[in-house]
Amino acid sequence: MEEETRHAMSPKEVIEFFNYPKSTVYDQWKAWNSFKKNDAHRKKRSRSLGATRTDEFVAEVKRKVNEDGNKSYAKLAAEMGCSKQTIANTINKDLGYSSYKKRHRMILIEGTRESRRVKAAALLNNLKHETAGLLRFFSDENIFSLDQNSNGQNDRWICQNVDEVPVVKHTKKEKEKGGSILPHFSPFFFSSYPGNTNSITRW
Repeated sequence: MEEETRHAMSPKEVIEFFNYPKSTVYDQWKAWNSFKKNDAHRKKRSRSLGATRTDEFVAEVKRKVNEDGNKSYAKLAAEMGCSKQTIANTINKDLGYSSYKKRHRMILIEGTRESRRVKAAALLNNLKHETAGLLRFFSDENIFSLDQNSNGQNDRWICQNVDEVPVVKHTKKEKEKGGSILPHFSPFFFSSYPGNTNSITRW
């Protein structure tokens, strides 16, 4: 009975009963109350998160993702009324899905293919006959700069298998997209003979 009475004591009663310093008692009292409050909040949050990811919740997230894999975690969280972390856990752990970057490919029209074939044949012919004995240097510089119209890091697709990620195909020319074509860095040919700097040609 005496032990139970001590546990129910107020800070003032503890000070009078044990003759402890006021600062010590009140510091311990404050720390204990803070611990109980945080522990209760943690347990409540844990139960809340567990209750959120029910079978019905997971099924609804799966339905939304299968309908449109392009939705972001933030948009899904807003639609489901939960946090982004809950959506991430549901997609990654419960569904076994992942978020992949979309694949971008350029579509080559027949005119572009034919132009490349003609230029390649002409270059091979030049290499075989007109530039014998010359050193060949091919530049690796980009031949154009293009304004960014999509963010490859954020343009993602949620699915289970990477093979399900759709391919984004581009058909517009660089100029039509607002890009600026820079001078083409074609190969330079230098004479292999020392001291001869006159025979420098550019393809």
